Amino acid sequence: MISSGSVVQNIVVARPLGAVYPLVADAAQAVRSAPPVVHVRYVEHGDGGDLIERWTVEDGAIRSWRAARWLDPAAGTVRFEQRPPQPPVLELGGRWRMTALAAEETRVELRHEWRVTGDGAPVEARLRRGTGMQLEAVKRLAEEDGWDLVHEESVLLHRDARDVEAFLSDARAWPGNVAGRAGVRAVSGDPGRQVVEVRTEDAGTLRRAHVWIPGTGLVWKDLGPLPGGCRMSWGNLTVRPVTGGTLVTSRHAARLAPGSTAPPPVPAPIPPLGALEEPAR
Repeated sequence: MISSGSVVQNIVVARPLGAVYPLVADAAQAVRSAPPVVHVRYVEHGDGGDLIERWTVEDGAIRSWRAARWLDPAAGTVRFEQRPPQPPVLELGGRWRMTALAAEETRVELRHEWRVTGDGAPVEARLRRGTGMQLEAVKRLAEEDGWDLVHEESVLLHRDARDVEAFLSDARAWPGNVAGRAGVRAVSGDPGRQVVEVRTEDAGTLRRAHVWIPGTGLVWKDLGPLPGGCRMSWGNLTVRPVTGGTLVTSRHAARLAPGSTAPPPVPAPIPPLGALEEPAR
């Protein structure tokens, strides 16, 4: 049996079209706005279109897929198609359409069309939840006058880069206690894609999605609970061979609410692999 259908939802954003469209056209903005989106990578990037890979957390598991996109700023549209579709899905695509209603008001419409093998009800339910979440995320990012806090530091590890990469890709191998943390442990997933529990000494316990991407490093996203005033918290650990060992750089970014003075969650720790030197400026 083959099932097919579509899901269409829209939302009105109190911002001009010229400010809203770039938030959708730049696929990486979803990391700053949508809680389940862990990371977005551009596989190909050309005039009028691209191919992206996106990692998200759904029902406690990390999944990824690729989508081709076609951008038409003049028409206010971004069309997309999953490539390849993931079984039981046979076809999955859709379109963002942004229409100016007034100088400071834009209607954002998101449409999904799908064809699946078997019962399509679970797919439709998931798409309805996801469509609403994505629209709310764009509205919040466009309208809220929040700000981003970014912190970066590097350390030199006297270890081979391949050993460091192997260690970082699997949190099960991390020590039970890391400096500044009461504990770090993998609670689900396989090496390369794990949901990790971080117990801090002063901020309680939070969950974090870890994704190891060869050539990119370890990317992560906090799943919560987040402190008041912190909308999103994410970052990455990159590995680079250098003379004398391996340079590991930790980057932590947080999206904070307007006027927030609350500190964001703790950044991803750099596990103590070998002797550490002074953090690089």
